[in-house]
Amino acid sequence: MGNSIAFSSDGRYLASASNENHIRIREIAGRSIRLCGSYDDHEDQVRALCFSNGGGLLVSGGYDACVRIWDFQNGVIKPKQILSGHSNTILCLAFSPDDKYIISGGVDNTLWVWRRSENGEYALMQELTGHSSWVNDVLFHPNGRIFFSGSSDNTIRVWELNEDLFTEKQVITTYSSAWVNALAISADGQVLASGGSDCCVRIWHEQEGGWSQHAILRGYADIVTTIDFDREGQYLVSGSKSRQVIIWQRVDNDYALEKTLSGHKQGLFSARFSPAGDVLAAEGNDRQIVLWSIRRG
Repeated sequence: MGNSIAFSSDGRYLASASNENHIRIREIAGRSIRLCGSYDDHEDQVRALCFSNGGGLLVSGGYDACVRIWDFQNGVIKPKQILSGHSNTILCLAFSPDDKYIISGGVDNTLWVWRRSENGEYALMQELTGHSSWVNDVLFHPNGRIFFSGSSDNTIRVWELNEDLFTEKQVITTYSSAWVNALAISADGQVLASGGSDCCVRIWHEQEGGWSQHAILRGYADIVTTIDFDREGQYLVSGSKSRQVIIWQRVDNDYALEKTLSGHKQGLFSARFSPAGDVLAAEGNDRQIVLWSIRRG
């Protein structure tokens, strides 16, 4: 449900919120981690963080129902803009690949699309309705014209850009009675993964213009809260309320359990690969961030 940690586009910095109103920026250099700064501009807990793909912006959202945009440079963030409109907690945020759009979603069941203007500021382009419960996660397809939203209404919705407006393209309802908490897509755009309250990770492939279920990965005894692909799509990480971090490795056209990691005393909230894929960061409800070095081969 949202991402409370985020790597900068160069992988050098990690932003975290830890379910507090503070945003912390840390520099990661090998095994050394340095706190660069802590910022408490939000009036309440921060639930979602996302760096721009160009590397110059950070967006944050949370209980105060505002999207805050920050200028980011060399480990320092400065307030740039506040986007208002949501009526309740913001749970998820995503930049489009070209950073032209920001998508926000949350407890008010809506998705808001913000578009960058010529002066570099973002303004509301449209409000999307359709979900009947919380929007827990959102992410763009690498082509930049499609994005996905996962909700507590047990659906994944696919939205496509047509004539400068996003419209609903597909509603994936295979979940029947399970919340969709987390979404991830491979860098080549061929594999979509989702996690939810059914304690499984589901793998989806695009076929004949629509997305259909390809496989179900089992291994948890509790709700799956976070998932992410590495940049090559070779590994998929998932985390749950059962405190387990599982790394799945791609084998041909499927994923198999590679290893299980431990280190948190409470359930997982967010797990993310660095852009280079050599570091995995995970944050739990214990407000601890654990880093693992990922060896390939």
